[in-house]
Amino acid sequence: NEEHLFNVPDWNHQLYGDEVICINELKLGLLGKSCLCPGFSTMIANLIMMSSFHPSNYSKDVRSNWEYEYGYGASNELYTGPLSSDFLDMTFPEVAEICLIKLHILLIGVETNSSSTGILFNPSPHVFRFKQGTQGIFIAQNPTVVKSAALFCFKCHEYAIQSEIVKCTCDKSDSGYTNNRTNSNSNANLPILRKRGRNRASTCLLEAALPRGAS
Repeated sequence: NEEHLFNVPDWNHQLYGDEVICINELKLGLLGKSCLCPGFSTMIANLIMMSSFHPSNYSKDVRSNWEYEYGYGASNELYTGPLSSDFLDMTFPEVAEICLIKLHILLIGVETNSSSTGILFNPSPHVFRFKQGTQGIFIAQNPTVVKSAALFCFKCHEYAIQSEIVKCTCDKSDSGYTNNRTNSNSNANLPILRKRGRNRASTCLLEAALPRGAS
């Protein structure tokens, strides 16, 4: 019985974060969720298991079938990692959209330094904005692609693809490249992602993905 754990010496959930997992309770919980959402238990099992994905193992005929997509999805895992300072004061949907379209990783939650909030999944824009030290919770194929979320720079990676995102050496304090958007002269020099407003991130990202001069 979980109530008996409080009688164990040195057991302290609030101080040490001690937790207990009941295997039968976990199994029944996954079974119940799968009844409401078919495939939920399979998705969770794939996320906590390590598997590799090699496109060369699939023939060209199979690559258009569900087996190829399932193999790709099953190779993804859960990762946590820091986020770029360029995301400060942005909302979760805005950053998640950039991570998906530009970096090709799925941001599903955040881990904050606050003891009152802790881990948040898909937090509302009304209750959360990115602050210094916020960790992202990602679904990705490997930790290398997750690092791109920490290296992303609006100024240097406007037209870069995910594999080209590396640590930049630009000084964001130059040319008015700050979060202060009251200076109209400096705003004119900002990259397309910020110059047109963060609430239009998807439109700007799609434009940035097109070759220059494309209509």
